[in-house]
Amino acid sequence: MSLSNITTDALEVIPPCVCFLGLGGNLGDRLATLRAAVLAIDAHERMAVEFERGVASLYETTPVGVANEQASYLNSAIRVETTLPPGELLAVAMDIERALGRVRETQWEARVIDIDLLLYGHGTNEDACTLGREGLSPDEGPSEIVSPRGLKPRGSEGVEGHAVTLASCRWVVEETDDLMLPHPRICERRFVLEPLAEIASDVVHPVAKRTIRELAELAAKDYANQPISQIAGRDWVRAALNRSDTSNPAS
Repeated sequence: MSLSNITTDALEVIPPCVCFLGLGGNLGDRLATLRAAVLAIDAHERMAVEFERGVASLYETTPVGVANEQASYLNSAIRVETTLPPGELLAVAMDIERALGRVRETQWEARVIDIDLLLYGHGTNEDACTLGREGLSPDEGPSEIVSPRGLKPRGSEGVEGHAVTLASCRWVVEETDDLMLPHPRICERRFVLEPLAEIASDVVHPVAKRTIRELAELAAKDYANQPISQIAGRDWVRAALNRSDTSNPAS
């Protein structure tokens, strides 16, 4: 959608939302697939990955809770600003998984890619982004979303360049047949908490009532039997976009 085609009198200001997604995979070219997943998420017209500060380091981890022997996983986490509600966002994530070759057959199976919705929060009016109807007056049909890319809170340059201020977010607690928020196993998985703590350290888990940093520290003690090692810094996605070679630190 071109901003030049949106009539000024049709603009409407609404709060955006922010979510944190966990990424993992242990089949095929793991690093290439995780990168492809991040880029596919960012390419969606109603989602934007915060590449500057919202991509965690890359970790290699031993599979947790599986009966059969599996290869090690690569794991990370990303921050995404979105105008999709949680259910629709989850459906998009599963579509991306399928497009990258995931086939769901049994629980705890090895997988080429896993995209988990970990946390989802509503912004405030101070964090508002703009909606508009392309070429329409306000009463001529449903609003279409202007991509959140580059949008800042009204009247300011934003906090750390983000359109949503985490401290003001209202984190969703929800349980349906298809979705639980927050993700029900965040607190017992080091491969989720370690990367998440890098990009959401001060976010308070709405059920556990502890910050993600505190939960990561507790998990390091309580789940010391879950080996995890950092193998690449937080530029593992952007570095691939800025070079032409295909070198791969963890295929």
